[in-house]
Amino acid sequence: MYLYYRNVNLETTADELVRLVAGFQTQLVDLEFVSNELYLCLEDEGLYVYSSQFKPLNLKLFYSEFIAKRKPAIKREILIQAINLRASTDNLIYGLDTTAGLGRDAILMSLAGYRITMLENNPYLAVVLNYLCIEFAMQLPFLEVVYSDNLTYLHESSKVYNLIYLDPMFNDGKQALAKKDMQIIDLFIHQISLNHTTDNQALFELARKRCRQKLIVKRDNKQAELVSQPVPTYVKKGKTIRFDVYQCNEVSEK
Repeated sequence: MYLYYRNVNLETTADELVRLVAGFQTQLVDLEFVSNELYLCLEDEGLYVYSSQFKPLNLKLFYSEFIAKRKPAIKREILIQAINLRASTDNLIYGLDTTAGLGRDAILMSLAGYRITMLENNPYLAVVLNYLCIEFAMQLPFLEVVYSDNLTYLHESSKVYNLIYLDPMFNDGKQALAKKDMQIIDLFIHQISLNHTTDNQALFELARKRCRQKLIVKRDNKQAELVSQPVPTYVKKGKTIRFDVYQCNEVSEK
């Protein structure tokens, strides 16, 4: 696995981006990429994704446009309305995104003032999310990524969170991502064979144990609840997706 960079001045930054993922290497490159492969390349203009599936994608521009569009109306975002927790200097809200992907929902939660930890077990996506955290540290100061499988993390970590977010988009053949997002994630997933299938029931139960206030599950409107019991405390619906919200009892960090 490689993160390529275009000039020697970018070497330090490239090394910082891959530090989370053991085995990920950096390499200086000045050649054009083969069109039928997938590449991550750090350039002066930002981090690029190269693939035969679409034109070179500048992730700096990709995230900049998303943040600029969503930030002004962040309180009207369905996800933020579903969470319905007010963050302030006197009331810090800590959240865990167990299925971060490209981090769009984590960005929304961060813009709302929540301190979000993103979990991602795909090495390429973990590097992309680390780029997001580093490049946009001023706009998203309380966003971090952990390279880990969500079940492993929840088993091994003793941390508890005010909110925990689940978006098991691949597990049952449904997803509510934009087409470009889906293409990017799908490419990265097929680049690495993880041989891993998430146990939704186990993930849900572990998340409940680590959640102080609200467990939020993203679903397509045509989908059933992620688990049969318990039923959601309340539901916030959009045109195509909804958020099933489960009120959790206060738990203590051990």
